Amino acid sequence: MMTPDLTYIRCTPENGYSLVKVYVSATGLKEFETPFVGNELIRLHSIIEQKKKINQDMCKIPCWNPNCGETIIISYENKRDFLIRYFRNYGKVVFPFCSKKCRDEFETMISEEIPLTKNGELKHVEP
Repeated sequence: MMTPDLTYIRCTPENGYSLVKVYVSATGLKEFETPFVGNELIRLHSIIEQKKKINQDMCKIPCWNPNCGETIIISYENKRDFLIRYFRNYGKVVFPFCSKKCRDEFETMISEEIPLTKNGELKHVEP
């Protein structure tokens, strides 16, 4: 049996929820739709409700790299940790980045503009 190239859930007013599997063949795309019924439909509604609750507990924040336009989805608890708890516990602010590449690029930019020691502390600069 072939593995589908794409699988998604379709919702239409006429047919309700259905699982759609898309296969790519030499003659084009072939789509097979299987409606959710009975216990599958009940389970799907439960999953959708849980996802809505999870999304309410999440927020979008921008990547801290000024050259990046990506956003990061984190919990409000993690956001509080970044902004408050880490500063209170360690005396440092933690900046969120969407990737290691963005973090490294930001560290390079900041080290060129602000003189830091190896420990990440500000170097004393004569005025």
